[in-house]
Amino acid sequence: MVRSMVARKLVRMDWSQSTIAEALGVSQAMVSKYLTRPFPIESFPEAEDLAQEAAHLISHGADRAAIVALVCKWCFTYKEKGNLCAHHPVDHCSVCMNLRSQEEVGERFNVLNDIDQAVNTLQEMDVESLSPQVRINIAQAVSEAENSMDIAAIPGRLIPLAKGVRTLAPPEFGVSRHLSSLLLASMKKNPGIRAVMNIRYDPSMDQSLKKIPGQTVYLDRTTHSTLEDLLASDVWNGQEFIVDSGDFGIEPCTYVFGQTAPQVVEKVMSTLKLNKGDEK
Repeated sequence: MVRSMVARKLVRMDWSQSTIAEALGVSQAMVSKYLTRPFPIESFPEAEDLAQEAAHLISHGADRAAIVALVCKWCFTYKEKGNLCAHHPVDHCSVCMNLRSQEEVGERFNVLNDIDQAVNTLQEMDVESLSPQVRINIAQAVSEAENSMDIAAIPGRLIPLAKGVRTLAPPEFGVSRHLSSLLLASMKKNPGIRAVMNIRYDPSMDQSLKKIPGQTVYLDRTTHSTLEDLLASDVWNGQEFIVDSGDFGIEPCTYVFGQTAPQVVEKVMSTLKLNKGDEK
């Protein structure tokens, strides 16, 4: 049913049947059936929202992994709300409401929720002024992370809007090698620092950072060639901010570290307030 709804939405975007078939992983004949046969949506009106978001992701070039993540997240959420219980031939069924309980999924559930919360906070901020050309991302690791698959981030990074941000897909593990490498390096020295966010380097913020004593370190490539080298050195001992002023082919960025993704966003907001105070 959802494929049929997505196909109809893509047709309205002037996609050909063959292109839709390739995107959905079905034959063109099946797409033709999707577009011609009627289907009831009264039983699952929420599927309209899923189909709309899926069509949007597909039209913007999202890969199949992102689409699968979207569908799985929707499915779990739909079950947790109990919306499928009425369709089961079992009285007072509540099995699927507990499929993704915190106890079942454990710490990874909390990590994904933390990143969702951080993104929601960014919806109220002028993210466009913070975003570097490579765009912002937020990453958070589980407590005993061993590799990038233990660290979650936003696939495709955060797309800045006039106010707030847009994401191409919900947070997932193993999608940011760069931020993962920074967290893995930092956690070797300080396991409590499990989240990081990159923002644009703005020299005007230097004065604001200086108002937070002892919490900023600058990458000097004559001493440390990479951020990972700096994190492994004695220069870094848990400072919240690392400033990379850039190099040939490397965009300047500021990296904000913390215990959780929401805490990192709060640090960014506090620094912005200091910066605005300096500008007055």
